[in-house]
Amino acid sequence: MDTADIPDNPNDSNAPEASDEAEISDVPEASDVPDAAEADVETAKKPMRRCDSNNSKLEMVYEYLATLVGLMKEEVQDGWLRMQEYFELWIDLIKICPQIREFLSDQKMTELLLDYLLEDSSPLKLIPNRRKYGVRHYTFNFEQAFELLFELISEEKTFSENELKCFVSYVFLEKLVKAVSKKPGFISNICRNNSVVSERVAYCISEGLMKVTHSDDSKPLIESIIEYINIKDDLTDQRKEWIIGMPQLEYHPKTMSYGMYALPTVLDIVYGFYSPLGISPVLYIINYMREKYEHVTVLLTSMILQLEQDGLLNLNSYPSNLPLERNYTSWMERQVDQYYEQMVNPKGGQKIPDNYKGYATRLHNLWYGRPELPHPQRYLIGKTISEKEIRCTDLPKYNLKIMEFELTSYIAPAEF
Repeated sequence: MDTADIPDNPNDSNAPEASDEAEISDVPEASDVPDAAEADVETAKKPMRRCDSNNSKLEMVYEYLATLVGLMKEEVQDGWLRMQEYFELWIDLIKICPQIREFLSDQKMTELLLDYLLEDSSPLKLIPNRRKYGVRHYTFNFEQAFELLFELISEEKTFSENELKCFVSYVFLEKLVKAVSKKPGFISNICRNNSVVSERVAYCISEGLMKVTHSDDSKPLIESIIEYINIKDDLTDQRKEWIIGMPQLEYHPKTMSYGMYALPTVLDIVYGFYSPLGISPVLYIINYMREKYEHVTVLLTSMILQLEQDGLLNLNSYPSNLPLERNYTSWMERQVDQYYEQMVNPKGGQKIPDNYKGYATRLHNLWYGRPELPHPQRYLIGKTISEKEIRCTDLPKYNLKIMEFELTSYIAPAEF
C-alpha cells in the first residue's frame, strides 16, 4: 500500500482495516493514550523520513511518540523525582534511530526542554501549571535533560529566536556551567563575539565556584572555565581578566598605605585579585578558600598551571600591562609544597585517599615542570609617599568605577 493510501485521520471510517490483527497487537490502543497529550497527536502527522513508509503501523508509532512528547507539559513535571528515565528513553531512541531527532525537532522538543530547564524564569511559558522541582534536602538533577538537549542540537542547527532567548538567561547559564554532560563547544558557540553572554557566563562560573564545598563539585565548573578561556575571538584577553582575575596592591586604611608597610603580621594580604566585572575571579577564590576547602583550591591551581602549560596563559607576563613578573604568584609554590607533603608523606599514619594523592602529584608536577626563567629582581613595597589620581572611568552598567593612580612609595630589594 502506498503512503498516499493512508488517510489523514487514522480513525476515519474509510481507513483500510488490518488484515492480520496479530501484526499490530504490540501497538498501544487509543484508550491507553493519556488524555493530557491528545492535542499533540495531530502534530505528529507531518511528513517525515521513514525506514518503511508502506506500513500503517508506523503512523501509530509516531502518534504514540507524539503522546510521549506531550507528557512534558504535565506528567514529567508532576513526577519530577522519577522522570530521569523519560529523558534517557529519548536519548536511547535517538541513538537507535537518528530519524527520531528530526521528529523531535518537528515537535519543538528543544523549546520544551529549555522551558523545562528554566522553570519559572522561562520566557516561553510552554508548560502550564508550573511546579517547583526539588525539595529542601534534595537538589533536583537536570543532567539527563541537558544530555537530551545536546543530543538534539547539531553543529549545523540554526537556533530559533525562542531558543536564543533562553540561552542568555542567567538561570540557564548557571545550570549549564555546572552540568556534567556538557556538549563540547556549546559554551564557545554562545559566547563567541558576544560580550553580554560572555560576561554572564563568567558571572555564573564565579557564583558556582563560591558555593562549592567538595572537589568533585568543582570539576564541571573547571571544564567550563577551560572551554571559556579557549574561545578565540576579539574578547579572548578580556575573558581571561574577567574569570582569572588581575593582581592589585591592597590598600591598608590604618596606615593609609599600600604594600608591606606596617603590616601587623606576615599573613596580611599585599596583593589582592579582582575582576573588571566585579565578580570573584579564580585567583581570588583560590586565596579565599585555601584554608577551608583545600582540595577545591588545589584543583583550581592545577587548572591555572595546566592553562599555562597549554600556552593559554603565562603567569610570568599576565596581565600584560602589569610589570609584576611572577612576584604575585610566589604564594603558589608554598601551597604546592605544603599540599604535596601532607598528601604524599602524611604524619602519624594518617590514611590519605588515592584521589587526593593524585591531586597532589599532578599539582607538584605541573608547578615544577614550568620552564626556568631568569630570577626576577624582587622588592619590598614600603611606606607610601604620595598618590595621584590620573583617571576615573565610570561603568554605570555594573555600578562601578575604575580609578587609576600614580603611586610613589619606598621600595627595597629583597629575596624571598
